[in-house]
Amino acid sequence: MLAALGLVLTPLVNAFSRYIERQADDFALALTRDPAGFIGAMERLAALNLAERRPHPLKEALLFSHPALDRRIARARAVA
Repeated sequence: MLAALGLVLTPLVNAFSRYIERQADDFALALTRDPAGFIGAMERLAALNLAERRPHPLKEALLFSHPALDRRIARARAVA
C-alpha cells in the first residue's frame, strides 16, 4: 500500500520541487541580474556530468527534483 502511494506521490512532490526551483532560479536571476553567470554555472554542472542536460520527460517527471539543465539555461537566456 505504501509503495503504491509512493508511486503516485513521488511525481507530484518532484513537480512541486521543480516549481520551487524555477522560482529560486528566477529570484536569483532578478537579484543578481547576471544571466551569463547563471548560464555559466549550469554549463559547468553539465561539463562535470553532475546532471543530465536533456532527460526524457518521463524520467524528469518521475525522478528529478530540479528542472533539467537545458530548461534552466533556456529560461535564463529568455531573461537576458
